[in-house]
Amino acid sequence: MKNFNFFDIVSPFFDKIVPGAKKSFDIIEKNCNIKVADKILDLGGGSGRIASFFINKAREITVVDSSRGMIKQCEKRKGINCILADAENLPFRDGYFDKIIIVDALHHFHNQESVIREVARVLKKEGKLVIEEFNPEKIIGRLIEFFEEILNSVHVRNLSIFSRQTLRVFVYNIPSKMLHNYLTRKYHRVTYG
Repeated sequence: MKNFNFFDIVSPFFDKIVPGAKKSFDIIEKNCNIKVADKILDLGGGSGRIASFFINKAREITVVDSSRGMIKQCEKRKGINCILADAENLPFRDGYFDKIIIVDALHHFHNQESVIREVARVLKKEGKLVIEEFNPEKIIGRLIEFFEEILNSVHVRNLSIFSRQTLRVFVYNIPSKMLHNYLTRKYHRVTYG
């Protein structure tokens, strides 16, 4: 990540080539009980394409991403705190956020377990975490996986593609309170809180 960052290069047109932000937001909103007083973190949120839907629906919206290019795009959106940081070392006090979302980003984090520990640290005790990952068992998921593997070979990173089973096992082994898992046809959607 220190040398070549693919997301820095694609950041100016990322929102145009990756659809589904509104659909992801709608599902998150439906399952998260967003309140006007909430502080929301979009971890690995890139350009803020999903976080932007929370504007005027929550007190504070923050995007954290490790791509300088994506954060530059995020800063173009008013009403979002855009922070360049590593997901394994979040610059927030314990129990700061009411809701945390990780949409199509968990598989990019080098050490997912460390990230989840950090998420648990900055999430309020009664807070909620939503993880959305593509389903590699579906056709669109296989295409994404193919391109992600190419990206991995160029990006020089460890990439963890989660099958339905490995995502469930990973989430169930998170040392925290589980609320429920649910799946849609295109994506794995996992919430706990």
